Amino acid sequence: MTVSVRLRNAFLVAAAGLAMMGSVWGLFQLMRPRSLPEPPPPRPAVQLETVELVEYDGGQKLWELFAENVVYDRDRQLAELEELEVRFWEDGQVVSIARSPRAILETAARNIRMQGGIRVTSTQATTSVEAREVEWQAGTQELHAIGDVVFRRGPSTVEGPELWANRSLMRARVGSPVKARVVVDLGAK
Repeated sequence: MTVSVRLRNAFLVAAAGLAMMGSVWGLFQLMRPRSLPEPPPPRPAVQLETVELVEYDGGQKLWELFAENVVYDRDRQLAELEELEVRFWEDGQVVSIARSPRAILETAARNIRMQGGIRVTSTQATTSVEAREVEWQAGTQELHAIGDVVFRRGPSTVEGPELWANRSLMRARVGSPVKARVVVDLGAK
């Protein structure tokens, strides 16, 4: 069977034209704006009652936290805590205890931001801190108190806008301006 040259050329031109039209159609499909996929719906928060959390570092307990109510948002990695007590540990002993009506625990950073009139009391000395907000900063292993801070050691008090202290409250510095009442016992009678 022989096919004429004209018919064969016409067939080849038609095939090439179809291939080009397919390429143009494919290119058009690639260039067409597309809508973004719908984001997944937010996951529901997890609600817990009477929770105890403990953080360790190298086998040493850093803190343990007790809370009456916890709402954990997995998407934001935040836990809202109510009626909590945090015990800070050093060398196998509780060195201070913080109490707060509410707090936020950043689960990724492990920071605890206590709010609403906080009192942190040292178990080693007659030392305490009172403030509107106290944050345990996991990165620096320090407490940072903000707002109407009152630092007490024995009969002496220092008041200021903010304070930084180690977990035992034995090393502390208060931001200025400060108002201090220092009582010194010289042992004289």
